[in-house]
Amino acid sequence: MFPIEHSIEEVVVNTGYFKIPQERSTGSFSYIGNKQLDAIVSTNIQDKIEGLATGLDFDRSRTYVTPMNVRGLSTIESDASPLIVIDNFPYDGDLSTINPNDVQSITILKDAAASSIWGARAGNGVIVVTTKTGAYGKPNVVSFTGNLSVGSRPDLFYNKKRLRSPLLMDIEETIFENGGYAIRNQTPIPLYVELLIAEQDGLINDFEQQKQRMLATDIRTEGKDLLYRNSINQQYALNFRGGSDKHNYYASINYDGNRAQVIGNEYKRMNALLHNGFRLSNNIDINTSLRYTQIRSSSNGISLSLNDFPTYARLRDDEGKSMAFPRTYRFSYQQQAEDNGLLDWLYRPLDERELIDSRQEAYEVQAQATLQYRFREFLNFSLMYQYTTDQNKNWTHYGKESFYVRNLVNRFTQQGGTQIIPYGDILSGDAGSRSEVHNARLQTDYKQVFGKIEISALAGAEIRQGIAEGLPRYLFYDYDPNVMTAVNKFDYNTRYATRPTSSAVIPTSPVGISKVVDRFISYYANAGANWNGYLDLTGSLRWDASNLFGVKTNQKGIPLWSTGIGWNLTKSKIIGDALFNNLRISTSFGSSGNVNRSVSVYNIVSYGTDQQTNLPMAILESVGNPGLKWENVKTWNIALDFSIWKNRVTGRLDFYRKSASDLIGEDLLDPTAGIVTTVLPRVDNMVNYAGLLTKGIDMQLNVDVLRERPVEWDMTFMFSKNTNKVTSYNMSQQNDVNMMFMTNPPREGESLNTVYTLPWYGLDGNTGRTLLPDDASGKTYREYYEQYPMEQMRVAGVTRAPYFGSWLHQVRYKNFSFGLHLLWKAGHIWRAESMLPGYEYFSAGYYHQDIANRWKSPGDEQTTNVPSAVPYTNSTSSDSYYEGQVYKYSDALIAKGDYIRLQNIQLGYEWKKNPANKMKFSSLRVLLNMRNVGLLWKANKLGIDPEYQTADFPAPRITSLSLQASF
Repeated sequence: MFPIEHSIEEVVVNTGYFKIPQERSTGSFSYIGNKQLDAIVSTNIQDKIEGLATGLDFDRSRTYVTPMNVRGLSTIESDASPLIVIDNFPYDGDLSTINPNDVQSITILKDAAASSIWGARAGNGVIVVTTKTGAYGKPNVVSFTGNLSVGSRPDLFYNKKRLRSPLLMDIEETIFENGGYAIRNQTPIPLYVELLIAEQDGLINDFEQQKQRMLATDIRTEGKDLLYRNSINQQYALNFRGGSDKHNYYASINYDGNRAQVIGNEYKRMNALLHNGFRLSNNIDINTSLRYTQIRSSSNGISLSLNDFPTYARLRDDEGKSMAFPRTYRFSYQQQAEDNGLLDWLYRPLDERELIDSRQEAYEVQAQATLQYRFREFLNFSLMYQYTTDQNKNWTHYGKESFYVRNLVNRFTQQGGTQIIPYGDILSGDAGSRSEVHNARLQTDYKQVFGKIEISALAGAEIRQGIAEGLPRYLFYDYDPNVMTAVNKFDYNTRYATRPTSSAVIPTSPVGISKVVDRFISYYANAGANWNGYLDLTGSLRWDASNLFGVKTNQKGIPLWSTGIGWNLTKSKIIGDALFNNLRISTSFGSSGNVNRSVSVYNIVSYGTDQQTNLPMAILESVGNPGLKWENVKTWNIALDFSIWKNRVTGRLDFYRKSASDLIGEDLLDPTAGIVTTVLPRVDNMVNYAGLLTKGIDMQLNVDVLRERPVEWDMTFMFSKNTNKVTSYNMSQQNDVNMMFMTNPPREGESLNTVYTLPWYGLDGNTGRTLLPDDASGKTYREYYEQYPMEQMRVAGVTRAPYFGSWLHQVRYKNFSFGLHLLWKAGHIWRAESMLPGYEYFSAGYYHQDIANRWKSPGDEQTTNVPSAVPYTNSTSSDSYYEGQVYKYSDALIAKGDYIRLQNIQLGYEWKKNPANKMKFSSLRVLLNMRNVGLLWKANKLGIDPEYQTADFPAPRITSLSLQASF
């Protein structure tokens, strides 16, 4: 299932500039071949590579903006994503849009010797994707892949923040009895509270009957069938490849049709790729490629959100009709709309799904051409050019019966019944964004042998220009989709009286366009020497310049470099081959960088028109910084490759250290400068303000447990350790308690992922209130919290796992194969949620099922840490509010994130053509795969998947059937 490249000598890695056998490299690479990629069934390339490379970490907990990284963090506020390279050029798009069936291999560049050739964009590692091509003199091959994947329905009972109906209704009744709801037409209040008001006002005589029905209802049971479904993903890919002596080609077309878990959401993708190679003469080759991607999706589904759908409500009545829910205004006020001469004003979620059509479209076209000229046997020249353009747009068509239209019409209907907004369909859209990128590269390659020395070198220059445009939005009233006409001639300056209160201008789309131009120029060189097959020396130089940095020309660039050495101890006969079949040590050191495209050395000003005065205006977005420098990352790596027992056990061990300096972040300006960051619109001043040290270990061990037929068993174990520490921070240290807990600001000597806590002293055995230390005697919870010394805060741990890896098994018997893929993480924590004292009276967002575990009587403090209930309050200045803050940010709610997950199970059968059969296929394989199988073990006892801490439900279990055929 998960084939492993055991023989290091057979692996050729691609850096995007050159190819080199891994045994000759002094850098740190991970190589994922086509067999490994084909063995995992998914429409997304990221799902295929998870757990197949050391140092490559995926975070599904939504804790980080960039869930995929290589060897940890090298920046603080800049983009921490690895650089993606596809067919030798950087790719700024989403990797998930690439057709995985077109990918031949993936090389992950981790250290300076491997990635510094990419210069200022390589500080976070580089992921090099090489797509399939044809080959000269090879027979024509047609391949087909068909995948059908079915995902499970979500577990709606997973979310600990949703309360059972009796508990929820009891809270709402308490708030109502204490006057906590604003009883006014412009404010929505819960359905059960409307029932309480109706009973109080004597408007109903079946209160108990309706209450009992609510108590017995759980909307999750109904929602599972009415709002969600089994996801179904279909993928069909067809490709052709082959070549003659003068021409080779690869052509493919791919279609994905994905039906999401949420009813009404769909995703469709079409990919096409065409590679052509032409050998014009013995020394001239021309290669061209054209890639096209089109994505169409719809997002009309409705999710079971906590705030919009209380547990006691129903989506359908006993007759199957859609039930109404409060929306925007008070429910009883909306019920009276038709009696007052207005349109029906009720919001019925199940109906809305059919009345709104929200769609997104995106396309991307990429064209590439390469001219190669072999001047001599040892000297080549190449000229490469690539053009990429993409555009995306989205729109929503609201039917006239939709709540969006009815709400607008009713809201602007005047007292005499005049409708300011026409009662018709509305089309709202965003022309989206458009970009184009030009890349050009001129490169010379040299390779020659002088006796026992083999020299290889390259030098070149490249330029890049990217233009990104933001396009305007639009809003059309009384839209007719049949003839595509609309009305938009209105008085947008007059403020009209609106229902139920106030006044407003007619909504219109904000007018805004933008254009950003990035220009880069680079000069680079790389050289390597091999002595007698066992000693390798490498070095690289690169100079990058950008229009984002430096006022003067000589300030716009940054020099980057690397050097490395590799020594094969077995080939040099220093160590005999009695035990080691191969033993090689290598080390490298060098520098690369990060690019923050949101910054500039110049003032950034956006221009617009004031909606009140119609006069031109300007907003200062950034004050600029003429002294701004590139972020710089210096990396040291030492590695040991080994092979023993006739190559039955192979592996690699890496130790690395990354030191990042001149990291870019936001500075706080002196208010006397006339720029105040606490007032919106916020003005940023970006400076080089911090340094970061990242250290780690990567280890991969491959074992042929059973090699003799008919049974073969391969095993791979991967282990990675990664930690970071802020080494410098040239800003004022944060002294605000709330900011320390909510934003985790950098602190010298601590990890960027540090979680700070207050000590937990337990609960009072008599009252169930949170205990404070003896030296806080006489203090209120507020005083204790706000005055807590920063230096006494505890470091509870880190949120990103410092230890992670995978364990892969593959067993083959004759034509059958069976595989297991386990993922594991350890050493990290997260701040769990709970029911804070009195917070149930603020909003549904604070609810938690721990309310049932609250302290209720003496002795409970031995079994629970959840403070006792407090009298009603809705004040964030109350002492109970600050008791909640003390509990929320204490050690009591720190949960371990360690887990072992069974990620994939696969069973396969393969038919291979041989002279004894008449099969028309050269190969035919059937795979049955299950992904996201589930947790085998977790350290926490909270019933929460550490990778889905705050999610409504974890990722679905996906069962797939795949057919792969070639003929």
